[in-house]
Amino acid sequence: MTRSTKPSSTRSTKSSSSESSDSMCDLEIIGQGGSGLVFSVTHTTVIKVPIPSPFGLQAFQRERDIYQRFRKRPSEYVVECRDTEHSSGLFLERCVESVRSRLRRMRSGDNGFPKIGDEDALALTRRWAYQAAEGLAYVHSQRVIQADVGCHNMLLDRRDDLKLADFSGSSITDMPDCPALVTYDTRSRLPNIDEPNRASDLFALGSAIYEMATGDLPYPSLPAREVQRLFFQREFPNLDRPGICPAIAQVIRRCWLVDTPAGFKSTKEVARELRCYYSGKTNREPRVAETTPTAAKTLLESLDGRAPSLFR
Repeated sequence: MTRSTKPSSTRSTKSSSSESSDSMCDLEIIGQGGSGLVFSVTHTTVIKVPIPSPFGLQAFQRERDIYQRFRKRPSEYVVECRDTEHSSGLFLERCVESVRSRLRRMRSGDNGFPKIGDEDALALTRRWAYQAAEGLAYVHSQRVIQADVGCHNMLLDRRDDLKLADFSGSSITDMPDCPALVTYDTRSRLPNIDEPNRASDLFALGSAIYEMATGDLPYPSLPAREVQRLFFQREFPNLDRPGICPAIAQVIRRCWLVDTPAGFKSTKEVARELRCYYSGKTNREPRVAETTPTAAKTLLESLDGRAPSLFR
């Protein structure tokens, strides 16, 4: 990982470390994963910094490299990265919650959200499935395999539009030294794959759409080994159930059959199929350039080149 070189300072290391801690206290932690922490910057922006471990730093550099690709031709279906120039943090578009989090609330139909299985919930499934397919098709067009496709990595913005997120474990297919650093949940994993690839991403997309429609991943009560055995035998959950219309059932089934002649051949094909069932448009707000708050700037300056010292 390339680290920036900071100018020498007359201040002691102890003082600098104290200032780093102070800068972090000024920002609220709103998310944490296996490789990074997410801090609130403004109501529309967050900053993601790596956890100072070999894996955390490697995963951060991977995501930074991928977002530098995405910035050349961004997609509305992928969380926007607003700054990749800092070696120790990524400024990202702030979303409201993950699709999985929303689905938990939709199970009971409280808080004003439609209940899973209702007609309004079915309309959301069609919308989110289409947006997820478009996002994944874009990711693949950039020669990136997300490798951890699922509703936990699909975020909703303030207009409930879906955006793919978290590329810290993804692979870059035209760079042989950049294999995937993570893999799929058992209930989203195509059996017998050596490395995540486009087909396995597509299979996982089927499980994500199934979760959007039902609120659960496939076979939620079965042990992981049994789930993989059933997938290997191409025995999938019943799709003739409330919340899954015939058109969505067909899309899910063809995602799961990706390794057969009956399956989809690409995420572009999935997006085209879903476009027939969802043609809605939302009035997206224009992107507004923001001034980075002082606390966030201080955090980045303290992190650059010496992120590990911050968490000791």
